[in-house]
Amino acid sequence: MRDLAKYTTMIHKQREMMAPNIELRRRFLASAYAAQVRSEKGMIEGHLNRLQPGLRRVFMRRRLEQLNGVR
Repeated sequence: MRDLAKYTTMIHKQREMMAPNIELRRRFLASAYAAQVRSEKGMIEGHLNRLQPGLRRVFMRRRLEQLNGVR
């Protein structure tokens, strides 16, 4: 019984130490995703005007619309 209490206490302490790391990781992933979206939007906007009319231009314009809808 004593061992169970010891392990329970140990697990709770580990969880308390890990919680800030998990929150930092979550914020990092959110900011990395936002940076990736901004980068892709900039790349598409830069190439879109140079493309000839066609399927590729339509695809790029559609992708840009999708990225503009992401918040």
